[in-house]
Amino acid sequence: SERVLGPDHSFTFGLRQSYARALLHDPKASRADHVEAETVLEGVLSRARRVLGPSHPSTDDISDDLKYARAILGKFPGAS
Repeated sequence: SERVLGPDHSFTFGLRQSYARALLHDPKASRADHVEAETVLEGVLSRARRVLGPSHPSTDDISDDLKYARAILGKFPGAS
């Protein structure tokens, strides 16, 4: 979808978010898969904030998924 619709299209956001969620919820996923999910979500969140705005429900949803990814990876605010 990114090639056809562009990286800033809402459908592209949704597909990339779904891909990251699939990685996060796969019981056979490796740490590398979780890191990839985090990276994908960081990119999607950055674009969503710019395109949709920081208070858009989709932006909030992506942000929640990124927090979940970071929790899986043991990355918490203030953690070293």
